[in-house]
Amino acid sequence: MPDWNKSKLSRIYFYQKVFLTIANSTDYVVMNGRIPQELQDHWLDRKWEFGLPISLINKNLPFIDSEAELIEFGKVHSLVAGEFNLDENIWRSSAFLNSKVEQAKFSKLISYGDEIIKIAYSPEDIIEFAESTKCPIIIKEALSNSGSGHVVWQSAKENYKLNRIPYPAVMEVYQVNRILDFGILIHVSQGQIELLDIAEMLIGKDFNYKGSFYYPSEKPQWYSKVKKLYNEIYPFAESWQKFIESENYEGPISIDGFLSEDGRQRLRSEINFRYTMGRIGYEIMLKRKLSKDWLQNIPKQTGIVILHSNQKIDPRPDYELILSFNENDPWKIVYIEYRDQICRSIH
Repeated sequence: MPDWNKSKLSRIYFYQKVFLTIANSTDYVVMNGRIPQELQDHWLDRKWEFGLPISLINKNLPFIDSEAELIEFGKVHSLVAGEFNLDENIWRSSAFLNSKVEQAKFSKLISYGDEIIKIAYSPEDIIEFAESTKCPIIIKEALSNSGSGHVVWQSAKENYKLNRIPYPAVMEVYQVNRILDFGILIHVSQGQIELLDIAEMLIGKDFNYKGSFYYPSEKPQWYSKVKKLYNEIYPFAESWQKFIESENYEGPISIDGFLSEDGRQRLRSEINFRYTMGRIGYEIMLKRKLSKDWLQNIPKQTGIVILHSNQKIDPRPDYELILSFNENDPWKIVYIEYRDQICRSIH
């Protein structure tokens, strides 16, 4: 079962706030904290429709229709007869699907892709793998997100890092010359896997997630190449259907991959069976498409951007701030749109 420490609770509360913005005005959004009035005022000022917050303290929710659909950014609860409970079976299923170790096992079983991804059970496995590849190695914790559990090992001088890793973990060759990180957004419903969109992802050198950009009016050149990777070269739906069906999973999936300068391409660096920030940005874009100003002037580029310390959005004045998600620092996490030109620059 999950260990809800302070950091995780803070992240959960953030996702709950974001879920309010993608919910309809008739949707209930369960919260474990109060929504700051200044944030609500900002959304109202932007004429943004959002959901109805209800407190997590009220675990018994008899006023909610028994037929209501429960949607979570990561499935761990059940809602039965108005009672909202942490469900051990759902949690274990979600942990299995999102485990990078389990994904690596299945990938090997079906010989999926040509990428070298192995499982490390000890520091010795990593050192042996590094000696055989003669390359820097990236190690990923089985359950981690947004790059928080990633470690790069380059030489024996960094052996101290290996003792901090919870094993088993996944290890692969670290690609330093990536020219594009992308996220493929798909959705599973009634056994059908649907491709929604492909986002350009912004990833920092320390693997921190910086944002996702979408191109609603005209797709960039790389888009068709990545789509071909997904549909033909490494057909995801055909190859991973059994893995998905093994847990009767329905809902969002995000596949992260990259293209590199030396021609290497990887469709699957990891798979997320949950609502990612990329999927949330996509859902916001869908709501924006219903607005009059969107139809009058469709943006060339839209995106959700997280600014870390000492960063700023490109200062050109052609972007419009649509929404902020942080009441303490309005520019910390934003959804923006570019109408006149495309921007990739975040400093």
